[in-house]
Amino acid sequence: MNNLNETYHKRKKDPVHLLLGGFVFLVSLIVYMMTVQRTLSFWDCGEFITCAHLLGVPHPPGTPLFVLIGRIFSFFPIGDDPSIRINIISGISSAFAAMFGYFTATWLIRRWFIGESLDGWRKVAVYLGGLVGGFMFAFSRTNWGNSVEAEVYGTSMLFMMVTIYLMLLWVDHRKEPRGELYLILMAYLSTLALGVHMTSFIIVPAAFLLIILVDERYRRSWQIWVTYIVLMIVAYEVRPFLIASAAWATIACCAYYWKRISQAWIFTLALPLLITILFVAQGQPFVPVFVL
Repeated sequence: MNNLNETYHKRKKDPVHLLLGGFVFLVSLIVYMMTVQRTLSFWDCGEFITCAHLLGVPHPPGTPLFVLIGRIFSFFPIGDDPSIRINIISGISSAFAAMFGYFTATWLIRRWFIGESLDGWRKVAVYLGGLVGGFMFAFSRTNWGNSVEAEVYGTSMLFMMVTIYLMLLWVDHRKEPRGELYLILMAYLSTLALGVHMTSFIIVPAAFLLIILVDERYRRSWQIWVTYIVLMIVAYEVRPFLIASAAWATIACCAYYWKRISQAWIFTLALPLLITILFVAQGQPFVPVFVL
């Protein structure tokens, strides 16, 4: 694991690497746009198109973020049918996901050549492996089918691939001052992705295992373990997850800003608690008030 601290800076300066990533995105996007559904199709697509166009509520547990994105796309002057405007969300999302699939594949392939100079056929192997991985990801049967219709899986896959790639960037930069920024962005995106589809959250256990495997500091941190337990409550039920995450976020913020809070405790602690009690006493639902 000591070899995993290889920096990412050299790869950032590789124009061929970036161009090939853009090539995967462009080819995938063109094919998706050529094969996108011109109207609604089977599955849940008609429901999602209707809810996005009218800002409605789809079947539980709901997809509020996808509905909002779909509402924005429904205003685009593309075609006569709002369905195609919402269908292309999946195509754009999956094309970006394929690009991050290429970047992820090249990162993993480079790990086979640690300690060796990346030149000649080794560099060609990295590029070709990334292209094969990116295009297999883009045009596999299930992914391609979900990338040309108004389904949540394309957008959810984008969230998952970005989160995976951020995990790898954190491995490269974890010893730098900005390293923790990748973890913060991972946590934000994995939680935001719940507004698209619940399966986006399956990245969290993998991220946690990578964190404790690579970095001993986090492996010994009880805060990381508590955070992981709180995040995994969502696999059981959303309601206790909202309560636990709001409580843990409140505790963490209070601990971090305790000196400032202690100087104005009546506004930062007592007043919100009193407001919560008053709202709940008036019959308001506890979870939204508590989270707020």
